[in-house]
Amino acid sequence: MKKILSTLAITTLTASIAFGGTTVAKWQGDAKGAFSMFYDDGCYSAMTFATTTLKKYDVPGTFYLCIGWIAHKPQTIKEWCSLADNKVIFLGNHTYNHAGVKDIESAMKEIGDNDKVIREGLGLGPKALISFAQPGAVDWKITPEQEKEIFEKIPSIKRQTVNKFGKENVGSRPLKTAEDFIPILDAIEKHGIYDTVIFHGIGGDWFYFDAGEHEKLCKELVRRKLEGTLWTDAAINVQKYIAERDTAKVEVVADFNEKGQASLELTVTTDPESYDVPLTLVTTTPEGEWKGLRIYQENYTTAVPIVNGVAKYNVLPKSGKLSLQLCK
Repeated sequence: MKKILSTLAITTLTASIAFGGTTVAKWQGDAKGAFSMFYDDGCYSAMTFATTTLKKYDVPGTFYLCIGWIAHKPQTIKEWCSLADNKVIFLGNHTYNHAGVKDIESAMKEIGDNDKVIREGLGLGPKALISFAQPGAVDWKITPEQEKEIFEKIPSIKRQTVNKFGKENVGSRPLKTAEDFIPILDAIEKHGIYDTVIFHGIGGDWFYFDAGEHEKLCKELVRRKLEGTLWTDAAINVQKYIAERDTAKVEVVADFNEKGQASLELTVTTDPESYDVPLTLVTTTPEGEWKGLRIYQENYTTAVPIVNGVAKYNVLPKSGKLSLQLCK
């Protein structure tokens, strides 16, 4: 995993845990909620306007391609793959032809042919997970059990489009301005949930959303990121985090001693070759003149400030020992 553990932007939010306790944060960065932006069908305007704006503001988004629609334009496929960096611009699988499936055999071909081109174009290994989006307005005649069987052979995670209240976000069509998103983002933070939005064209194509309003939305997401209240990331990263978090357990091996040293044991059952998104841990520190906390995990080291007796930090989602050292 190439991603180096980052120092989190610490907010004044505190965790309701006892002294010496450590918990796995619900969302990365201990944000209140999580949000993802989807761009379906490989619209040219999304490539032109959306990718530029996302890169400008460092706001991740996932672009779901139907390679069959552009198979006669190999240069366009190369351009999409060159834009993708798996940091801000992510590519997702939207089936090869967006034509639906009638059985598991046709589904394997529609999903597998698309996966092959994207995986090879991005240089992804066989265990790398790709976000999959079922196409709308077409027949989808396979069962959830058959989907699971397919995704075991074609490493994928089906994107979430329904939030915990059973409400499906049908896309940006009813949302016309960045201001329309404010109550949605507020609700995500209030209820501590993960929610999403589906765009198509940005400033053009079909079901288009104004490019200027899209940029305003990105600015709002940056504001919430800096405040530490909302985690915006690609669907694949958020869903990896959920899987890691839901299997993770952290135990105190040795509480802080007089030298400010402590150790933890982290247990995560997901495969770190496929599930590689850093987990956020929240540790309550003892009273005193401690200003920071240094964390050691295998060959990785990171340091974070202590705010209101709490340190928040990212760790690799791998089972093993963590050593902590308080700093003055």
